Amino acid sequence: MNRFKKPVFLVTYGLILYFFLLRFEVFSGVMLKLLNLTKPFIWGFALAYILNIPYTYFLTKLFKNNKRDPRYKLKKSLSLIASYLIFFFIIGFIFSMLIPQLGESINIFMANSTEYYQTLQNYLTDIVTKLKLEPSIWNEIQKAIMSLVEVLKGLLPSLIGVVTSTASGLVNLLGTLFISVYFLASKETLMSLVTRTLDAFATNKTKTKLKHVLEVTDQTFRGFIIGQLTDALIIGIITFVCSSLFGFPYPILLGFLAGVTNVIPVIGPFIGAVPCVLIILMVEPTKAIWYVIFITILQQIDGNFICPKIVGDSTGLDGLWILLAVIVGGGFFGVVGCLLAVPLCAVAFKLYEEFLSHRLTTENASSSDSAPNPQSTSPRSRRSH
Repeated sequence: MNRFKKPVFLVTYGLILYFFLLRFEVFSGVMLKLLNLTKPFIWGFALAYILNIPYTYFLTKLFKNNKRDPRYKLKKSLSLIASYLIFFFIIGFIFSMLIPQLGESINIFMANSTEYYQTLQNYLTDIVTKLKLEPSIWNEIQKAIMSLVEVLKGLLPSLIGVVTSTASGLVNLLGTLFISVYFLASKETLMSLVTRTLDAFATNKTKTKLKHVLEVTDQTFRGFIIGQLTDALIIGIITFVCSSLFGFPYPILLGFLAGVTNVIPVIGPFIGAVPCVLIILMVEPTKAIWYVIFITILQQIDGNFICPKIVGDSTGLDGLWILLAVIVGGGFFGVVGCLLAVPLCAVAFKLYEEFLSHRLTTENASSSDSAPNPQSTSPRSRRSH
């Protein structure tokens, strides 16, 4: 009977795959609808996972987690309240201070954009005159600059919309908040349910493998989230302070762009540097080169000193693999794909390395076992027989 299981499984799998490809549009429509319906649960789980970091810290470090303590439930409640207070404080800071000042900077820039563009054009005309460039080259430069300016005009107002919609989406969607509270408050109950389900339906080997995969995933995502957010905050603050000291225009806007884009690994700092340089180039062209020098030095310091200390080796990936993950993830799922692709790729890479190590160890062990014993073929052993 067992010899028929594998062919039956392959035939069944092949038929399911055939009907899936045949009705791909129907299946994709159903999946999109299902995704929209479960979106509050997805966002709620994501928010609960992020807030689980301070929640765990308060419960284990501050309140000294001990389930036998009669005040354990009270400590859990206080840890939960403290975590959400931090969350609402950050949202309140964004709405009350950051967004108004950021909006003011963008409005002033947009109001003076025509004058800034004229200043930039006059500055470049002087350079072209001194270098004696061909008119065709100058026309191409003008077209490129004009297209960049138009992109910048569309990008800056959308920044406020992105920040506002993200923050207000998390706050206004009460369902997301309630679901996140439920996930976080019932974490132990849900984990117990999952454990009992695995005990009932899975073998010990499967449970061990699944537990290991979840531990690697949790460690990688936790390290990546904490490291990238902390690093982005530091870079944003340093950019704001240094821009104020060096007299760069719109320091709040420059710090915000540098901090937000720094969350994206590898290419994020370069993405953030382009609009910052263009803003300075339009307002005070002579200071643009100094900003390029400043941001280059800052990124070198970040890459060699700040980021290794904060992020460490949480991903375990080389720069080439990180770049590939960011490009592929961003191509399929946009900004969210850029952020999630790196830790997902890191998890897959770590598990694959463990699989290779285990496979090589097994192969070496089997090779050593199958090798002939030199003692059994020695002359002394033959004489003894």
